[in-house]
Amino acid sequence: MNIVNMESHKKMKYYQLYEKIKQFGDNNYIGSIVIDENYEIIQMNEKVIKYFDNDIYRAGKYFGNIFGCYNIKSEAKKCGTTDHCDNCKIRKHVIKAFKEAFISESLLVSKYFCINDNLVLKWFEMTFMPIQNNDKVYLMVSIIDLTELMTFKVDENIYPMLSDEGFITLKEEFHRSTCSKLHKLKDDKTDVYFIHVSMNKEKHKGIDLGSVWRSDLLVDLYVFLKNIISDEDLVCRFTEEYFVLFLTNKSECDVNQIEEKIKEYQIEEFVIKSALNYSILKTQPRIALEYLTKENQVIDSLYKDLFLNQSAN
Repeated sequence: MNIVNMESHKKMKYYQLYEKIKQFGDNNYIGSIVIDENYEIIQMNEKVIKYFDNDIYRAGKYFGNIFGCYNIKSEAKKCGTTDHCDNCKIRKHVIKAFKEAFISESLLVSKYFCINDNLVLKWFEMTFMPIQNNDKVYLMVSIIDLTELMTFKVDENIYPMLSDEGFITLKEEFHRSTCSKLHKLKDDKTDVYFIHVSMNKEKHKGIDLGSVWRSDLLVDLYVFLKNIISDEDLVCRFTEEYFVLFLTNKSECDVNQIEEKIKEYQIEEFVIKSALNYSILKTQPRIALEYLTKENQVIDSLYKDLFLNQSAN
């Protein structure tokens, strides 16, 4: 197994340490990478590359850039600089290893990557082990790909991890962003739109959604909704059963086009075959704020109140 050098051997000031790391990579039957104090990957073995179907960015220096982290690639930024990076479990343990010389063993990680132009959820078991040679510290990371084993995990276990990784917009983030946009528009006479999207449960009575709502279906539906709205608009998955979209600066024609796309969308996975239910609320920013800034109410009920109360129309 050959080591793929991501940087010049000059990165390794001490030849003895380099030889030890090289031997570790060559003899390791699992994936392994070496990270320096700048959080740059300086070496990896062929096993890691195979985990990503050989679709890696060899010119990159950082984990998210080299392996195509969804959040990094979608925003075209350097790993560690997006709003999502602070929640990245991999980044947290890399930083902890360097700052505290902390060893993390058998850490279960899920993350979305863009591999061969496809969005893929990967599951890894990772161990982070800092090593020191004189005044230099390096981090050796072993990686076991558990993706095939985790394929059958149900969403009730997967969803909290996806939220931590920043792929799915959190309710609190969605609420803050919605209110911020409404405050900016509160003196305008423009309309804003909320769209409530859910599964048509009448098509599959007696089926426990929690046991069949799998990760690939979650991704397909979430990506679909993100793709039919503009970058300035928002979408949030509130529960396993429904999403809320928030649209601004849209004409009725624009909203009608989005509605048509929702009508055409079909869910077919495992035992689910269903269309989507949806409802559209057109309201004024000032009116919406009256509901979304009420105190002592959980976020879910705020949006439900907004939809259910006829006076908001």
